[in-house]
Amino acid sequence: MATTSSGTTVSMSNTPQATNDVFTSAQTGLTDNTLTTVYLNVMANDLGGAAKTLYSLDSGTETTVALEQTALLTQDTGRAESVSADFSAHGAHIWITSDGKVGYDASHLDASWLSNSFNTLGYAQDSFTYAIRLGNGTLSWATAYVDIAPPAPVVALAHDSGISATDSITSDGTLSVGGVAHGATVQYSTDNGAHWNTSFSAVEGTNNVLVRQIDVTGNASCVCSCSFTLDTTAGTAPGVALAVDSGSSAGDHITNVGTLNVTGVETGATVQYSVDNGAHWSASFSAVEGLNNVQVRQVDVAGNTSSATSFSFTLDTSAAAPSVALTTDSGSSATDHVTNVGTLNLTGIETGATVQYSIDGGSHWNTSFSAVEGLNNVQVRQVDVAGNT
Repeated sequence: MATTSSGTTVSMSNTPQATNDVFTSAQTGLTDNTLTTVYLNVMANDLGGAAKTLYSLDSGTETTVALEQTALLTQDTGRAESVSADFSAHGAHIWITSDGKVGYDASHLDASWLSNSFNTLGYAQDSFTYAIRLGNGTLSWATAYVDIAPPAPVVALAHDSGISATDSITSDGTLSVGGVAHGATVQYSTDNGAHWNTSFSAVEGTNNVLVRQIDVTGNASCVCSCSFTLDTTAGTAPGVALAVDSGSSAGDHITNVGTLNVTGVETGATVQYSVDNGAHWSASFSAVEGLNNVQVRQVDVAGNTSSATSFSFTLDTSAAAPSVALTTDSGSSATDHVTNVGTLNLTGIETGATVQYSIDGGSHWNTSFSAVEGLNNVQVRQVDVAGNT
């Protein structure tokens, strides 16, 4: 029993007109990510008719019922957060509003208590006590419980495969979900929250998924979104050809230019080359003199690898000068280069090479030579099948 400042005596009623309340996260919107101020209508389900008024608030942490009742006997006259000295059991600032509700500022909640509650219990439930004054002047008290939903889970691709580990293009649609409260259930939605399921299977192409957790008391967390592209289809084997098949034939794969022309490569894909029958792969290729056997494949941005295309060619970048002599050096001397037979004898000609002759110091070249009466000055060269001179 207590006496108010106006001289009115108040006491706790033997009849429990006030009834305990549970305010869920669905009602208040309070989650670990949204610790805002809400207004709780604690008298909504209390008895006592229209004459009842909200009288006092307390943390409810007293060790006995008698002490709790004593704490609630003192009327709260302040009607604003700025003048209230009351806090909930775990630190939320509470006050009676001018319209008879309880202001509850969750931003003051103990962060360590919240974290420990989610990690060990799987839920967080704060509380405070309140007293209502009935029409006959007596008080009745009850406890209000306030649920705080767990934080939004942390969602990412388990393996962002391919060229980049951060481009959200992958061949593996498995999600990694962290920050889940003890005993909570993870739920997924692929229709912007219209429907929720406890499992998720990625589809080929674009995936937009929402993820939340439901704690052991049924409170839903804030939603986390994750968008990515699933690509599990490898590109086709690329086309491979010589950039320049030089020489006498444009289709004999004998060339003096070892550059390859690779076609059919997807946008963003990486071309890889192997010169040891697929044992090792490199992003570049340099032809060697002689026979080259190379395999070529593409790896797309999601990490899918195509079949390999095999290609063989011969790189030939040099041709030797031929040896030239008279077929017959007739007359009194076999070495005086004075003859009555103008035929030339050529040696050192490569198989398939073309012999060329010039009688004007190399300005013009022909594939045949006919000696003229008198002095003959002739240059001779060969052009091999690779086009080397």
